This record gives sequence, structure tokens and C-alpha cells, in this order.
Amino acid sequence: MNTFVLGRRFEKFRNLCLVVVGALVFGFYFIYDYLYESFSWWNPGRMAFVFLLVGVLFVGITALLLTRFQSSHYYRLTANALEVSLWGRSVFYPYSDFRKAEHRFGGPFDTFPVVFTLRDGGRGRK
Repeated sequence: MNTFVLGRRFEKFRNLCLVVVGALVFGFYFIYDYLYESFSWWNPGRMAFVFLLVGVLFVGITALLLTRFQSSHYYRLTANALEVSLWGRSVFYPYSDFRKAEHRFGGPFDTFPVVFTLRDGGRGRK
């Protein structure tokens, strides 16, 4: 049995997501700093620390979710069917239901490049 998991393409996408989440949080800090710098109660050091904690928390949660996503999504070729696992739930597609399977060269965000076409007209990206 061959098992296919999300590989380097998804890891690049995950790393890009982590950079974007971090940049968004720190971008909001600079907007916040610009809007509230004239108030006397404003403590920029304390708020920078709060935004740093929020940024680390958001990046950590995003990394955890995308790593779990990567480890729980795979497809496996068995003797009688294609097994597709999404978030730990497996679905079996008998080979008799397939019309074609093709590898698609997509863009940088296409993490599932194999497209399966079923006889009943269904189409799944895996």
C-alpha cells in the first residue's frame, strides 16, 4: 500500500501563513501605536509586550492547526479502493468508480495537486 501525505509544497504554504499572521499582528501594533501615541495614559512598552504575546500566541495556534492538518490528511492506495483521510475520518472510493486521475500543476497555493474524476460526475481534489 502506498500512502501519500502533504509534503514540501504544503510546508511552504504553512510557513507563508505563519509569516502573514505575524506580520498582521505587528501591523496592528503600529496602527495602534500611531493612533494612541498622544494620550498621556499610553504606555508603549507595555502595549508592545501585549502585542508581542498576542503575536506569538496567534503564530503558535496557526502552526499547531496547520501541522495537525498536514498530519491528518493523506490518501492511500489499497488493493480495492482509494482511501482518503480528512481530519482522521476515512472515505473509501472503489477503483471501479474512477473515470480518471490527473496531476495538475497549479500555482503556489495549490497544496492538493491530484484531481480525481468519478464516473457519477463527482470531482474531488486530494
